[in-house]
Amino acid sequence: MTAESIKISLIQRILATRDLVKLKQVQHILSPASKADKILESISKPIQEKLDIEELNRKQDLQPFDKADFLQKIEALEIEESLDELISMV
Repeated sequence: MTAESIKISLIQRILATRDLVKLKQVQHILSPASKADKILESISKPIQEKLDIEELNRKQDLQPFDKADFLQKIEALEIEESLDELISMV
């Protein structure tokens, strides 16, 4: 059967059907994917067989941590409380 003959056959069967449940099932099958389906499809990706940390860093545009800059910013805050006091505040 060709695609055209299958389409014609389906159209004829749909036109002859009086069962509302069956018609709704056909409608659901032929309707565009729901928004939730599209979201799921867009976020689902195949799992990589091998994890390469360097490649992961490149993909996530990971910026290296500058310890000296971080310590300088902490000093600029002029925190007087001890670490234990700060933790207890949380």
